[in-house]
Amino acid sequence: MHPTATTPALFMDEHLLPKGQGSDFDAQKIAVIGAGWAGLQMMHCLQEKGFKVELFDKFDTVGGTWSPDLSYHTLTTHNPRWLNQMTSNGKFMPFKQNDYEFMASKADAAEMHQLMADFVHLNELMEDIHLNSSVQEIHYDSQSKKAYLMVCRAAERPMQMGPYDFVVFSSVAGIADLPPIPNWGFAGKVLHSSQFKQQVMNDIIKKNLRVAVIGGGKSGTDMMVALQKANHDNIAWIQRTSYWFFSYEAVFHRRTVMGMARSLLFMLVLLIHAISGKLAIFLGWLIGYYVMPCTTFPKHFNPNKFNLGCLDKMQLGHVKRVQPTFAEPAHFCKEGVAMKTGEVVACDIIICATGYKTGFDKFKFVKDGAAVDLTGLPLMHHTVVPSFPCLLVAPTACYHFGPIRAVTLAQYISYYARAPRLSEAEMKKIAERNWCSQSATTFWLFDGRCDSLKAWLRLLLDLVKGGILSVTEIIKVAVTVFCLNTYSAMVLKVGQA
Repeated sequence: MHPTATTPALFMDEHLLPKGQGSDFDAQKIAVIGAGWAGLQMMHCLQEKGFKVELFDKFDTVGGTWSPDLSYHTLTTHNPRWLNQMTSNGKFMPFKQNDYEFMASKADAAEMHQLMADFVHLNELMEDIHLNSSVQEIHYDSQSKKAYLMVCRAAERPMQMGPYDFVVFSSVAGIADLPPIPNWGFAGKVLHSSQFKQQVMNDIIKKNLRVAVIGGGKSGTDMMVALQKANHDNIAWIQRTSYWFFSYEAVFHRRTVMGMARSLLFMLVLLIHAISGKLAIFLGWLIGYYVMPCTTFPKHFNPNKFNLGCLDKMQLGHVKRVQPTFAEPAHFCKEGVAMKTGEVVACDIIICATGYKTGFDKFKFVKDGAAVDLTGLPLMHHTVVPSFPCLLVAPTACYHFGPIRAVTLAQYISYYARAPRLSEAEMKKIAERNWCSQSATTFWLFDGRCDSLKAWLRLLLDLVKGGILSVTEIIKVAVTVFCLNTYSAMVLKVGQA
């Protein structure tokens, strides 16, 4: 990595948010929880705007999903490198190479982790980052309008940190989501996909272990690809139903004329999601944007089984070699996984590729000395908890994707910090008018009961309705990403850009 290198014009965008002056915010202090790419990017942007920012993370290194703690063997980004760049002083921070082929391909976890470590070093963020610091409680005093954190470090007693004007929760994949499947005598290892490290793979190959992978989403396909690439065929893949994925080559078409033309059709498909998700999935499949692994003809057109994952031709080629077992696991037994159909999938090791939770529900929230429950509460502008107005939730404020979504969120925070403070009742009324039904504890991307793209469109429309975002800006970002295959931060109508 060469932090001082200049990013080529091919991957720069003149519409990136400029560095803010921030003179109005010198006295305001913000705590950010989560040192993934969004937390780090937000921290830097807020500091550029003049906020004082401290960041907390429970692990011993930055990186979040891409850190050695949470990343699994062979993990790569869904998207090409150009969509996963971080910005510093209004410019994209370069990867170790900047040629077209390199930027149009995916980065692995180790590379992303190093990029974030370099980002911290380049922008001198480390002195305000607290690692090995697990936030247990968030306290809010409604009279002073200040927040405090109760933080645990290793075996030490919890200590109070603060006061802060605002607390931003910035964790998308903070906790492994293991399914509640009872174990009735299975003696082998039961792992979450985040525990699938190089040593686990080595052990599987050395002992020729029978592997059962539960889950048909992105993590499940990654497990299948890794095992297939290692020429290990002693595997079983258990799914309740097939998932839909983006075709990597269709979405990231490298600016071919045909690719750009097809992307215009896909933008119409996106709009159809607001009316009929099944029809949108069908049309997206017809034009080659949506693919379903392991099947010649799709098993269904259910939009609820599409979580925006991407598979390229190489991944699809490996995955198609595996015939999944479509059934619901009932329990783990001595032989392996017992299904509700009565079938038993024999195995020596079980890997649950069942996704993550944000971890929001693990905190204790205290307001004016009394514990409060924030479960299921709608959010003002899909960001602010009305009954706990010092608290902003970053995952639900998913205007767009990659690290620079945090650039847009930092702009919203600059607006919220200087705007006249609404009463909790007024904020609650705004939140209750949301068309997108997500809450602080129910992030739309992880909600298997909804059409993710419909929820995302509704989120954006909520922001348009609330005067936060313009339709023009939504169209601009959609065209730059899908048609032109370039990327820039979404610019809001409010706040300090």
